[in-house]
Amino acid sequence: MKKAVAILLGLGVVAGATHALAGRKLPNTVVINGNNFAGTPGDARASADTQQYIGCVIGGNSQGFTGFCAAKNSAGVTKTCAFNSTGGFGQAVASISALSNISVWYDAGGNCTTIQVDNSSYNRPTTP
Repeated sequence: MKKAVAILLGLGVVAGATHALAGRKLPNTVVINGNNFAGTPGDARASADTQQYIGCVIGGNSQGFTGFCAAKNSAGVTKTCAFNSTGGFGQAVASISALSNISVWYDAGGNCTTIQVDNSSYNRPTTP
């Protein structure tokens, strides 16, 4: 009996913890810092201003691929960085979806050094 009560209490704690995360939404408008930019296309599109955007473009041929990522914040500040076939950039960019949070780091030469994509339900989806 004591074991059954302990199991039920444990399940209640787990259920309560899970319930606390249900429906979580994170606002991620476009932010541009010293060597990175980040945000979600959904929050950029839904923002009250007409300035914000964030995204990446990739194109390829038989020789490989090239691409770039770009962002503009609510103040109108823009940043763009480029990448090519070296590294795992293509796979990261290909994983961008309507639920993505995109974080990009770049160097002084305008080259993307890291592209991180978070596809989670707490990101605002892109809608018309």
